[in-house]
Amino acid sequence: NLLLLRIFAESYQNQTLSYISDLHKDELFKVYYRTMCDNISKVISTGGYPSLNVHIIRSFIGRIIAYMVDQQCFTNIPICDILNTAESSQIVLYNKFLDENIILRRDLITSSGIFGTTEVINFTYDEFRDYLISCYLIDSVYPKSEAEFKTFVITNTRNNQRLAEGIRSFLFLIAKKHTDKSIIEFLKTLD
Repeated sequence: NLLLLRIFAESYQNQTLSYISDLHKDELFKVYYRTMCDNISKVISTGGYPSLNVHIIRSFIGRIIAYMVDQQCFTNIPICDILNTAESSQIVLYNKFLDENIILRRDLITSSGIFGTTEVINFTYDEFRDYLISCYLIDSVYPKSEAEFKTFVITNTRNNQRLAEGIRSFLFLIAKKHTDKSIIEFLKTLD
């Protein structure tokens, strides 16, 4: 899997690792997320934007994930929907972050209508997006509303759903490590 090889290489570059007998995607993606947020922060800071720290990057990505879950829209997120909620002083920084094309990428959707093109945000790696959505569901949605969590999971883990393959495995892996064992018990009831 060339995608996993690339994520692994980016996550552990310049490190000496001992023998690795097994690869756990959830752990790999956790390291990748931290590493990429740190790298983006450093790159942008050296470019003269010192106020784009890791916390701001994570908050921005969190807003995108929250939008995806709330709107049930997992690709082609309109940039204006995300940036309108941001502080106007931060919009230049968010645009700079999007220009890096590391975790997220900026795409254009062209229409034949009068308004032409729309700028949208997509995750560079769909499987990584699925991991972040799974984390968000367990860390943010479940504590606020168990019913909302269950409805989302039941709906989006059906075989014909776009997220099914990705979030099934990540939800299970994350729930196994969670202190609230009722999450894993609920997941075991699903196909």
